[in-house]
Amino acid sequence: MRNPEIPDQDIVKAGQELLAVGRLVNGYALRTKTGGGKPERLLKVWEEHVSGQTAVPFAPVATELPLEMAEELAAVTQALCERMAALANSLNNKAVQAAERRVHQIQRSADEQSGKDKAELADAAVVVNELQTKLSQAETEEEAHQKALADAQALNEVGTRKLSQLGDRLATQERESQAAGLGHAAQLDGLNKLLEDERSSHQDAVKMQRDELLEQSKNASDTREALNKEVAIAKAETAAARQALSQQEASVQKRLEAAETKLGNAGQAASTAREDAARLGGQVHALQVQVTELMRVIATRLAVQDSKGGIAAGTGQVETTRLMPDSGSPVLQS
Repeated sequence: MRNPEIPDQDIVKAGQELLAVGRLVNGYALRTKTGGGKPERLLKVWEEHVSGQTAVPFAPVATELPLEMAEELAAVTQALCERMAALANSLNNKAVQAAERRVHQIQRSADEQSGKDKAELADAAVVVNELQTKLSQAETEEEAHQKALADAQALNEVGTRKLSQLGDRLATQERESQAAGLGHAAQLDGLNKLLEDERSSHQDAVKMQRDELLEQSKNASDTREALNKEVAIAKAETAAARQALSQQEASVQKRLEAAETKLGNAGQAASTAREDAARLGGQVHALQVQVTELMRVIATRLAVQDSKGGIAAGTGQVETTRLMPDSGSPVLQS
């Protein structure tokens, strides 16, 4: 929705009220006084009003100003122009310096924060590399234990085959002994005893070897379970470290974006300060034009010769008194 424009008479009235309280008339002061409108338009309306007033021809003055008063007026006018120009330059320099100082502070803060974030990322990368190394070592140890378990199982299978072959041999020997005949009973008894002793000895050896293989298989199974647990823990730690690293990267990105936003705001503030300084320079130029026009009018009045006499002289004296700036004038006070 478009804001309603402020009437010209309200703008002129606001400017006159500002002058009445000794304030400098500018676009922002008029906007504050009128409660709205664009500062550029408000200042333009006021300048047109002032130009229209200064362009009205004055009635001829019968008497010329005293020399001391003319010199004083010229000195005051020149001092006013110089002071306004110096004030504009000072305000512009201060605004630019403040903006540049703010930009430097934000840039330095952003650089420090970026350095801290990069250091944190480097530390997190070292932790992840260490976890990956541990995981690789655990996988290598698991492969070694798997190989040992396979060797133990193969050895168990070899012992089982040997035991079966030995049983077959014993059975064959028993059958051969029985076929030798009853005449060899004593020899058979001795042989059976020998075979029984040998069989018992072989059975004990096979049992011991089998128990050892079972114990090795159990140890390998326990070792495998422990390694699986360690691998699961290492994988969980690696996943947590990667998640933490991702969160840190997101946090660093947000901090960098915030720093860039602050830097952009500081640049915008500096640009605004430069525009305000340029606008103030334009106002000083307008005031200088007004003062020059006033000096021209005064010079014209001084050039008029006294031609009317007593009553005209009295009237001119009144006009001179009205034109003289008093000590409470906003121009002299400035």
